[in-house]
Amino acid sequence: MDYPFHDLQSICREYDIGDFISAEGKLGGYVNTNIKIRTKKGFFVIRIYREKFDPERIHYAHEIVSILRSFNLPALLPLKNKLGSYFSTYNDYFIEVTPFIDAHHFQWLPKQAYFSGSMLRNMHQTLLTTHKDPPTRESIYHFYNWHVLDDAPKLQLLYNWTPQHMAQIYHINNLIQKHIQHLESFPENLPTTILHGDWNPGNQLYQASGEVCCILDFDSIQRGECVFDVAYALYFFLLKDKGKFLVKPFIQGYGGLSEQEQSVLPSMIAKLGLFFGSFINKGDLAFTKQQKLVEWVLSPEGVKVLQERG
Repeated sequence: MDYPFHDLQSICREYDIGDFISAEGKLGGYVNTNIKIRTKKGFFVIRIYREKFDPERIHYAHEIVSILRSFNLPALLPLKNKLGSYFSTYNDYFIEVTPFIDAHHFQWLPKQAYFSGSMLRNMHQTLLTTHKDPPTRESIYHFYNWHVLDDAPKLQLLYNWTPQHMAQIYHINNLIQKHIQHLESFPENLPTTILHGDWNPGNQLYQASGEVCCILDFDSIQRGECVFDVAYALYFFLLKDKGKFLVKPFIQGYGGLSEQEQSVLPSMIAKLGLFFGSFINKGDLAFTKQQKLVEWVLSPEGVKVLQERG
């Protein structure tokens, strides 16, 4: 998304971050647009939400970030504008402005995976006693466990799924269901907390030591099972072959999982693969790649890697 120059100038004035000098390029992000800019006061990031979010959810996310920061967890808090608000609206889009954090991105290092797991545990523990739930929003947490047999025919035309693609969707779903059926019992009442909801490697920044120095992107915040955030992180590791070697340090950093959480981990990751392959189906999320990931995750080798105790 290109953003008009005069709007960037207006945003700089509204947030009192100095006169706009230049746009330094776009930063990562699957859904929203993040533009790094330079002003006379330094470097900042303007985040443009491409989906229309409920302002109540944004306020809630800011409350959670404030709680985390009060416990010295490095969650990134947006800047306030001159009216004292953390966000603005431009052309029906929500806008946030944050300082630019000069830090390391994820480099597929075991020490980074370890500290990512450790930070996730700290966040989960910190938010355990948060009683207020976030306003409802449909997200990956709700959709990854979609009812394939019921919904696929209705969604086929909407997503242009071919008959071959439909057959693959049913095949992967059957593999997952067979794996679940072989469990002695599917665990219920797993530990819950306020989830990050998008704990992928790109949503943390790191020091040279590998420690997490900044947590980003609380758009997908949910209440749910703690192990979902773990499964989500490991899913994104496993999209790359080298990511298999990051599973153990991440879980060690997290402090380990209960036997119940370990038992559901492979199927949770597999369901994420089925979801992304069905609905996104491009790049690293192409269905053929998801099929290989799911088959490995549910294989004896994959289960052993995921359930190996740290």
